[in-house]
Amino acid sequence: MTNSMVAQKFAIGRGYSHFERLAEQHRRSPEIHQQSDRLNEVVFDYLARRSEPKPLFLYAHSTDPHAPYLPRQPFLDEFASGVENPEIGRHDRVENLKTLAPQEVGGLRDDLMALYDAEIAFNDAHFGHFLQELKDRGLYDDSVIVLVADHGEQFYEHGRWQHGLDLYQEVLHVPLIVRFPSGQWAGHRVAGTAELIDLLPSLMDLIGLQRPAGIHGHSFLPALRSPDDAQEVRASFACLARRPDTRLLKSIILGSAKLISNEVSDRPKDVSEFFDLKEDPLERDNLADQRPVEVGFLRALLSRTGASWEKREDVEAAVLDQDLEENLRALGYLE
Repeated sequence: MTNSMVAQKFAIGRGYSHFERLAEQHRRSPEIHQQSDRLNEVVFDYLARRSEPKPLFLYAHSTDPHAPYLPRQPFLDEFASGVENPEIGRHDRVENLKTLAPQEVGGLRDDLMALYDAEIAFNDAHFGHFLQELKDRGLYDDSVIVLVADHGEQFYEHGRWQHGLDLYQEVLHVPLIVRFPSGQWAGHRVAGTAELIDLLPSLMDLIGLQRPAGIHGHSFLPALRSPDDAQEVRASFACLARRPDTRLLKSIILGSAKLISNEVSDRPKDVSEFFDLKEDPLERDNLADQRPVEVGFLRALLSRTGASWEKREDVEAAVLDQDLEENLRALGYLE
């Protein structure tokens, strides 16, 4: 793991026989996060030492691409050769982007996106190395391999940078690619919407495990097993409450209709944004005033689902050690 948010202090390592976190190196390196080439080294070393004949569940969490945007060669030249000063991707400069006035953004946005694209290519190359390692060790053919992201990144599409601030599609619409054993369903693309919480029930469905009570999400395997059958259109939800007293947002997508409910202090209270994602995938045209019936229906669904979000089990608060607290504070997770 290469992110302090994915740490044993937060019970992430529960149930694993081996857990290793590669701590951020912000004190020593401008990259801050340890990159996917280093993550591969740790994973490959573990696979080389592993002798158990039983099935393997491996979760590897990389944090590139991610701010700061400091791609390495040759990816920098291939994808961002036009960026005159790649140092604009440094952590301190990215953190200062929020102070820019709109007229100051200019070509900076395109340069930062190019640096980000180069980081994506770097990560993609090392994911390819990971797949090759599985093949070399005879693990590839019988494995389920999932490539997924936890969030996207904003580049001022809606007036903000990075992530964790809004629920627009540039943040919510992430890749979900599943490679099934022996190439089953290879090349098949499901048009419907899936959520990250659908992964667990889908994998349990695949291997025939009974789903425990209280597990959220739905298996997406029926859409693969019977693609010609009409699939139920389900709503997907997101909630952002990083600082509930100053920023609380909820969203719902049903078909191509999307509602964002803004309940935040740095914007007017209870503002609704309604978008038709089929006609307006970039979410430029807020149709909330023009389609009040649909807005009301989605708000009712959102309110009903929101009530279940608030029913959280009591959990023991994590006690942070100094190193972890400093890492989280340096990365902006703590203030």
